[in-house]
Amino acid sequence: MTYAYATEGTSLYQNPLLKNDIISALDWMNIDWYSAAEPYSAHSATNNWYQWEIGSPLHLTDIMALLYNDLTSAQIANYCDAMDHFNPDPGLFMTSVGNSTAATGANLAWKV
Repeated sequence: MTYAYATEGTSLYQNPLLKNDIISALDWMNIDWYSAAEPYSAHSATNNWYQWEIGSPLHLTDIMALLYNDLTSAQIANYCDAMDHFNPDPGLFMTSVGNSTAATGANLAWKV
């Protein structure tokens, strides 16, 4: 959605309704699912460290870059705080709550 909004020549380029929907979704995500206030342990039942430490930050940083001028400084800070919270050390990833192991290969490249 963000690529369509930010890509000149698309039918949704600079569409204000789409922009508002994207930003609203980011804010919902930051309040209800991916925030610095959310304990990592709350997500441990999924055993999906990749989503918290790599997948979400990869997409979130792309969206933030494309919508940077449309986001408030508080939104940017909140989203970055969430990424830092779930990924405090790019050289490590959580294997379970309280346990981590060295990130290597593609996982290390993505985390960094």
